[in-house]
Amino acid sequence: SPTDGDYYFGAFNSKAPYTTSPFYYNVNGKDIPVYSISVPIIENGSVIGVIGTDIDLSRINSVMNQGTILEKGYIFTLSPDESFATHKNESIILNNIDSTYLRDFADKLHDISLNGGTISETTYSDQIDENILLYGKGVMIGNTDDYWIVCGIIPLSVINSSYVILATVVTI
Repeated sequence: SPTDGDYYFGAFNSKAPYTTSPFYYNVNGKDIPVYSISVPIIENGSVIGVIGTDIDLSRINSVMNQGTILEKGYIFTLSPDESFATHKNESIILNNIDSTYLRDFADKLHDISLNGGTISETTYSDQIDENILLYGKGVMIGNTDDYWIVCGIIPLSVINSSYVILATVVTI
């Protein structure tokens, strides 16, 4: 997790917007998953300060979990350090991908977190106990150098049943 001052010194030293890795922050006795984003204040080419805020990932997670993809699929987000920033299974938030089926794609996901890009794979998900289609895309937050990966999974059974319905309609 970030050390005290990471949000400040990251933006100050780089003279650019900066995001921390997600971490738990205690608010009124409750640990909340957050990440910090900060921007340097520059005057005459010199950094004179930093302004920033913490983003509550539990609120983002709540919004993301309200929808589904083809009834049984869902979306989640990986942070640049390849930990779960949001997920339907809240118990894995802030855990690294190494503890899940995504470990099989660690090299691809690491490359996306550094350079952007996409991933599209079929695999078995230990989170829903089914074969799935995994799709992910690297996205930047503002002008930072880090890519967050927004992923969607859809159970293959749902995709296949939708295909069968479509094929039946087309042949009739």
